[in-house]
Amino acid sequence: MADQALLLQALRSFAAAMKRSYDVTEMCYELCDRTVEVLSATGAGVSVVDETEVLRFVTATDERILSIEEIQESSQTGPCVTAYQTRQ
Repeated sequence: MADQALLLQALRSFAAAMKRSYDVTEMCYELCDRTVEVLSATGAGVSVVDETEVLRFVTATDERILSIEEIQESSQTGPCVTAYQTRQ
């Protein structure tokens, strides 16, 4: 269950960042960190879709998540790929 106060704080932070110049890579790191914090998750990763509509790994909170993200990217299977393909 998401911590509602932390979620609101994270959304405010991202909304404020959208008003100014920001580094996309830094925002991806921030997204991972905030996801772990808000959801009390053990880790998080970020992937984006490239110009050929293939999901590509960007960043992760730790080596364990990095390994999982790399496997999903190379095989194009797993929960992140499924979520992207089904939009759920």
